[in-house]
Amino acid sequence: MIDAGLRLRMIDDSVTVLIYAGLDRLGWFTPSAARKDVHLRPRPYDWDVEIPVNSIIVSNEHSRFGQYALGDEVDGLHQFYVDIYGESTVVSQHIAGDVRDLMLGRVLSGTNSFETPTVVAWDLRLPAPVPFTRLEVDNVVNEPMIDYPRSWQRFWMTVRFDLTDEYGEDIIGMPTSVFSPEFANAWANIKAMV
Repeated sequence: MIDAGLRLRMIDDSVTVLIYAGLDRLGWFTPSAARKDVHLRPRPYDWDVEIPVNSIIVSNEHSRFGQYALGDEVDGLHQFYVDIYGESTVVSQHIAGDVRDLMLGRVLSGTNSFETPTVVAWDLRLPAPVPFTRLEVDNVVNEPMIDYPRSWQRFWMTVRFDLTDEYGEDIIGMPTSVFSPEFANAWANIKAMV
């Protein structure tokens, strides 16, 4: 069983891979004359650092765990934020809408084949990653951030969502999943950023 800090890291990285692969499929990382280049960053910047326009930042801001009865499995709730610092309202809203639909299972086929949207967490230490759990997606919300004084925060939008992690569900009932070429490409790009 993957647990403790390793589990958190694999969940964080799996979410980032999913978001990168989905946005890449939609063409956001392909240069375009219609907009400035878009970049994803798997970790937040320091608060006082100017963030380049068209940056997408994925972060797990809060994780809490609980055991509800003696002998029960531990459940975790992970609160993720995807911050989009677009060059315009249109770009920020478009990317935020795509991230929202990605988390609701509307972008990558096979990602969310269940009634409740889910994210597959991968053991990314392996040369051919394998899934180790599935997390339920809930409370997906797009929010424009307003009243921030810095120019690079002008078109800042956030997509917030929760992932529920039931430790007892590891591998049990896991779909036969293959780490797709899209995911492999996303993971290679993310590793190069860190």
